[in-house]
Amino acid sequence: MFPWFGIETGLTQHLTIGLAFVGVSLVRGYLLRRLFEAIGLREDS
Repeated sequence: MFPWFGIETGLTQHLTIGLAFVGVSLVRGYLLRRLFEAIGLREDS
């Protein structure tokens, strides 16, 4: 997508950006799982 906007990046930058998105996605999934687990535990009590 970057070339469409005239942004030139190298392989290292592509990998860094990809890893950042993967990291954010994993953290978000973990936090949402814990949130819904806490909500479920609260309703069972």
